[in-house]
Amino acid sequence: MATARAASFDHDGGMSLDTSAVSQLAARQSGVVSRHQADELGFNRAAVRRRVEAGLWGSYLGCLVVGSQPVDSDRRDAWAVRLRLGPEAVLTGATALRLTGWNLVDQRLVVWCPANQHSRVSEILLLRDAIHRRTRRGPAGSIALPGDALLDLIRVANESEVPALVDLGVRHRVFVPGNMSPLIADRVGRGRDGAQRMAAIVEQVDGGTRSAAERLVPPLLKRSRIRGWVANYPLYDARGQVLAELDFALPELALCIEIDGHAFHSTRDDFERDRVRQNLIVNRGWLVLRFTWQRLRDEPDVVVAEIRAAVALRRRQVAA
Repeated sequence: MATARAASFDHDGGMSLDTSAVSQLAARQSGVVSRHQADELGFNRAAVRRRVEAGLWGSYLGCLVVGSQPVDSDRRDAWAVRLRLGPEAVLTGATALRLTGWNLVDQRLVVWCPANQHSRVSEILLLRDAIHRRTRRGPAGSIALPGDALLDLIRVANESEVPALVDLGVRHRVFVPGNMSPLIADRVGRGRDGAQRMAAIVEQVDGGTRSAAERLVPPLLKRSRIRGWVANYPLYDARGQVLAELDFALPELALCIEIDGHAFHSTRDDFERDRVRQNLIVNRGWLVLRFTWQRLRDEPDVVVAEIRAAVALRRRQVAA
């Protein structure tokens, strides 16, 4: 039935239209062709309109969707951007990051194009600045390298989304404490859109997402209704030297809370030193709870419950 229906649209002015050529081209371009390409293959505006109105073809980002086979949506977007905005356009943001192998659910389509490119596509967030982006070849054109792609995503994100995106950048080692200046040099100039946000990112990365996490802890400790917590508590060895500074401590129960900030453990050496430090704390008789910024933000009730459970455990041990 579908084949017969399609056949009725395969003629225009008595001329046979070669749908196989369009289908083959679309298959090479992740399911999309430009209207100019369709015209070159004999499908004028009226022929295209009839097929779209009949549901045989679709329309996406100003391009034509041909065929019903499943395609990778990010590769399709890459081709649609190239066909709609030209070879100079750079795919960036979450799409570029997914094409690099990152796991993101963000569906905002962010693209940089030259300032003299006047095209507008409602579904695309277009950037027209003069910022230099490092790029590599993608499925259909240039895509931004992860550091630039993530900064572009942060630029268009809501304020509440920024800390998690910064944390993501640190975990993927594209945001490195003490080495952010080269990455954001073009983005913090006078009058630059998002300059204040870029400066805040540098401060957060250089200070470590650990500091952001630590700000979430006091309200949770207050909710636990357990008093006696001390921030930045010094733990001394037998000679009176500071063995470690505990993020949050309940000295009477030898219970402490340590915050895992990804920026704080940005290298393998940092990670190893932190594990040695924890062993020293445990060997001094302390029970250590560890929380990440993400858990503190996303699971506050669970965190409070775990703190209460640890306090109850230590009290039983002390009573015994």
